[in-house]
Amino acid sequence: MSNQSARKSALIVDYRLEELAALREILLQLGFQTVEVASSVNMAMSALREQSFDVVLACYDLGKGEKNGLQVLQESHAERLRLFGTLFVLVVDAREADILVGSLETAPNAYISKPFSRSKIAATLDKLLRVKKATARLDQAMDEGRWEEAVSHCHNLIETYPALKVYLERLLGVCLLESGQYREACDLFAALSAVRKVVWAQVGFGIALYRLGDHAAATEVLQGVIDQQHISVEAFSWLARSLWMGGDAGQAVSLMRKAVMLQPTVPQLHSELGNLAAWNSEWVISLEAFRKAMEYGRHSIYQNPDDSCAFVVSTLAANEGKPLSDVLELEVIRTMEATVRDFDEAVEVQFRSHLVLADFREQAGNSALVASELQLAVDAFERMTIEAQWFWIEPLLDRVSGTEHEPKMLNYRKFLARKAQEVSWAKYHNEGRAAYSEGKYEVALNNMVSAAKQPEASVRARLDAVQLLIDRGKHDSAIFSEPDSVECLHQMAKTSFALCSDKQRERYQKLYQAYSGVRHAADNTE
Repeated sequence: MSNQSARKSALIVDYRLEELAALREILLQLGFQTVEVASSVNMAMSALREQSFDVVLACYDLGKGEKNGLQVLQESHAERLRLFGTLFVLVVDAREADILVGSLETAPNAYISKPFSRSKIAATLDKLLRVKKATARLDQAMDEGRWEEAVSHCHNLIETYPALKVYLERLLGVCLLESGQYREACDLFAALSAVRKVVWAQVGFGIALYRLGDHAAATEVLQGVIDQQHISVEAFSWLARSLWMGGDAGQAVSLMRKAVMLQPTVPQLHSELGNLAAWNSEWVISLEAFRKAMEYGRHSIYQNPDDSCAFVVSTLAANEGKPLSDVLELEVIRTMEATVRDFDEAVEVQFRSHLVLADFREQAGNSALVASELQLAVDAFERMTIEAQWFWIEPLLDRVSGTEHEPKMLNYRKFLARKAQEVSWAKYHNEGRAAYSEGKYEVALNNMVSAAKQPEASVRARLDAVQLLIDRGKHDSAIFSEPDSVECLHQMAKTSFALCSDKQRERYQKLYQAYSGVRHAADNTE
């Protein structure tokens, strides 16, 4: 073991001081040159941002109400912090090991069950460090996002190291999904699921089916993972999206409520629940979900102004027609102040804060403060980049309709129209609208979808594209399975409730109902 661990570095994540000290002593005895420690996920992430480690040894249980050790992997993946080049080992209680094996991209390299021993840790690390040495070029390509190259490395390594075939096939599946080769990924995971019944292969199979637009099949596969009582963030998230895209909004909300009960400290699950519940007008559920998303996401990659703004909107909707309590009023104000502060006074966050606070002041009946917030929102809007202005012009126009700011913002939209060539999705969207007005519906659809499938596209662009897809889908449901259409609908499904104005939310919900009706009609005729 000493040869493998010489000059290696390790990070231990554990909140129990005696256990942490024991693990540190074992690693030092095994020859590790540097051994750092952290008692929480946030501390671990701070260390990982500062330096890379060869090994991360994290305990799953980090205390009641605290983030768990698996979230170190999830946040490392979200931040792209050398996830694949680092060896992650999760220390778990024996009863937890079997239910934590459902992840595809954020699975640890190994589990060590308690009680652990020096010999058990030594044997595990020795084996895994040898594997990491063999896959170093692959790991580097994956960490740097060179997915096509990584696919080639996987195939070569499978031929060279047949004993590592299962491990390498998981990485191959990840690379195929990341590189957009969804059909190849689907075939790989389907074969693995049929032969080995490994949970991560079933999760990958479900994700690939979703990406191919087969939401019904994705739902069936991923539901099978959940029914096996596996705790997999990916399985819950992709199953909820599959249910939503299949028109089963209520089931999607129920599923995510189960997900946050099983993993109450995972902010991305709370955020997804909040959005699904908000789109389904279940305000009490949504506001509590967004509150938890803010609590567990703060100071992490998952901290998002969308959650803060959506929390305020949900709070106002849940209390429509009645004044907010003093406690809730204070929470709303402090939430938006903290959000602006945490994002370093970013002008786009300031703009969004003023918009939602204008709604808050209006519900409180304070017209003077409403006018002040709208003025501040307009001032912030004028300081934003062209790309951000293009994204937010429609929600702003909806909000200032009938106020003194409306004429100025209508003129500003004309100014932006002359700048459309500078923003890729806006260019396609404008060309699509022009083609539609000329009766060139096929050209319009192609351009609208080209705009909406881009992650940066505005809510207006997505809504317009989905409207045209629905119109076409009434006569040809196969349009929904075309790759560009699938990506467009995926971006629509991911649209945060907080990004929309009231008018856009109303239009979204009508389009969703229409889309669900078309999909159900098509399914019944097949």
